[in-house]
Amino acid sequence: MSREENGQPRWRPAVPTMLVVASVLVALVAVSALIFVLFRETVGPGEVLRDFAEALAEDDCPGSYELLDAGVRASIPEDEWCEEVPRLADALPRDFEIDRVILEGTGARVEVSGTGTSTGAWFLTRDDGSWVVKGAGAAVGFPS
Repeated sequence: MSREENGQPRWRPAVPTMLVVASVLVALVAVSALIFVLFRETVGPGEVLRDFAEALAEDDCPGSYELLDAGVRASIPEDEWCEEVPRLADALPRDFEIDRVILEGTGARVEVSGTGTSTGAWFLTRDDGSWVVKGAGAAVGFPS
């Protein structure tokens, strides 16, 4: 034990400072990762439909195409999809209101309304833990 000039023993922390700093950093990283995982898991079908409407409104063809169900993407090539984006942007304006969300199995029915909204129900499915847009109208129905 080292001594100060007056002969008293010098105080030392019981836990080394570097160990405390490392522990705090590990805790911060763990909490950040948990928040990120929980955020990804809590993005609902209504929020995904809003992102879809934003992509349509901004004429973001690749962005809106990425939010489509794999079956829809398989049935329509991206270049044909891009031709439909302006029409769909008119059918689903970005300021739509969500009236009701109905979850059933791996699907969701999002009922929307608002000025300029021409379709009342949009259907989404879960794909790898994320919601994707399957389509609109009564013909689409709940995915199985």
